[in-house]
Amino acid sequence: MNAGTKVELDFVKLINYKKYSDLNPNLRAFIKFLFDDIKEEDTLQCKRLNTRGKPDIKIIFKNIIKYVSIKSGSQNSVHTEKLETFIAFLRQNGVKEEVINILLLYHFGDGTCDGTGKIRYSAEKSKVKYAHEIKTFNQYINNFSNLKKIFERMLFVGSNVKTAADVIYYGNINYGVWCKKEELIKYFGKNKCYYMNTPHFSALTYQNWCRNINLSRKSEQHRYYVQIKWFSILSDIDKIRKQNDK
Repeated sequence: MNAGTKVELDFVKLINYKKYSDLNPNLRAFIKFLFDDIKEEDTLQCKRLNTRGKPDIKIIFKNIIKYVSIKSGSQNSVHTEKLETFIAFLRQNGVKEEVINILLLYHFGDGTCDGTGKIRYSAEKSKVKYAHEIKTFNQYINNFSNLKKIFERMLFVGSNVKTAADVIYYGNINYGVWCKKEELIKYFGKNKCYYMNTPHFSALTYQNWCRNINLSRKSEQHRYYVQIKWFSILSDIDKIRKQNDK
């Protein structure tokens, strides 16, 4: 069992069919955030979702369902999918072909847009080699219209499910920070992080899951996957909470 799964099961164990008064201080604060009118003797339900979508659990109170995406650990990877499906998503949403080609150039890091180049560069060398192109990509992609669609996929829904997370929670059962979907989109819309030297979507950074520079047969399949990381997840959500709880 990985650490993320354990946290999700801990949530279910401590919330499902428990009274609000039975919860620890951290969970009480979180549940109050979700259901403002909850009382001490009210009972909750909590179920783990066995899907590939972004919501990990659903919390139910008086037939109201809140879908929660739980993030934990230090790796801060928030989204992984096949390169081909992500590129198809960008095309479906009107991203220009020349902008997509920049992303492919950086993704493969071998001088091509299809991964057929003979020399493969590391992520650090690719950042330098394609610095001008990356800057062009970031300036194009980081407008609010693009960001809203990308966040929906990477943080709230996923690539193949329809149920969206209402809230993102980062932490464990004893300590966490959280924010609503609308709060996060508004915050990211104001913080575009143009200074980054890697392809990014506001604070979310793009990377190839495995560049496979050493040409390992076992790792080659992972070269065709996208991985998105959110390194500032704790500080970003903490800022949102402090701003909105004033």
